[in-house]
Amino acid sequence: LLRRKGAAYVLHSENRRQKVGRSVNFWRRALPIYCRYRWEEYRIKDLTEAEQDAALNALHDIYSKRIIGDILALRGLYIKLGQIMTSRPDYAPPQYQESLKVLEDHVPARPFRQIRADVERDMGLGSLDEVFASVEEEPLGAATIGQVHGANLLDGRRVVIKYQYPEVERLFTQDLETVQTFCRLLQPEFSPMLEEMSRQFKTEFDFVREAWGLQTIGDAVRGAFPGITIPRPVPELCSRRVCVMERVDGVKLVDGVKAYYEARAAEEGITIEELRDRMAARGDGSAPATASQMELYRGYLYARAAAWNALAVAYNNTAGLLLF
Repeated sequence: LLRRKGAAYVLHSENRRQKVGRSVNFWRRALPIYCRYRWEEYRIKDLTEAEQDAALNALHDIYSKRIIGDILALRGLYIKLGQIMTSRPDYAPPQYQESLKVLEDHVPARPFRQIRADVERDMGLGSLDEVFASVEEEPLGAATIGQVHGANLLDGRRVVIKYQYPEVERLFTQDLETVQTFCRLLQPEFSPMLEEMSRQFKTEFDFVREAWGLQTIGDAVRGAFPGITIPRPVPELCSRRVCVMERVDGVKLVDGVKAYYEARAAEEGITIEELRDRMAARGDGSAPATASQMELYRGYLYARAAAWNALAVAYNNTAGLLLF
């Protein structure tokens, strides 16, 4: 008993040290950038608008390249935030959006040999060979909370194994607290978004719940919308951090959305950049959104996300939704 208590204390202490270390690492990287921008805004406040834009764009050029290394060093939540910034023109200047595009499709994955034992342990298997005829060691994709590998079951079914990193839920919670503190103190207009993210994250780490959702929604949708394909889970092979589901090939959601907007820009005779600028200009753009405006905007974000999903489905006729 004492040995178990001692081990628990050591683990708690290690987690606490890691939390403090990651928090310090974030503040060490973020605060100088924030202060540099605030100083620059103070320095140029009496200049012309064109001169102010030029000065700020010079900073954007510098820090938009530097921030990629910071995000990839911190990983986890910070990659998720970087991905959000690429989808919202009002959240980041064009230089940042361009630099952060690498996070949409090039999140580093872990070698399969490093995660195999953990996958087997979470599934309660002695070996993956007990249920899989083969597993593709090269991941189909990686995201902020885990990665996906193709596989074949012993009965011949093509499936994917969605795996969640063991430390990710704890780190997301810790990092979110750090970023929320930063925003409360320095950028309160982003607090509503982070509060919503906190609520959403609580549902993203339980893959048993996700498997139930795939099954329930799939059963409801298939009869009414035969053109939509939602992958069927394999419930007996799903655990809290591993979800095995039917493999559905198709166009990635982000590629489907991009193709839609490229076609829309072509129809209007403008470039995709001009279309993006036109969409960004729909707000007044004169000042950052207030906390109350951000709160009201959340409902719109839900609707827009749903619309983008529908557009991707229409583009490819079928959609396999692997949500991270």
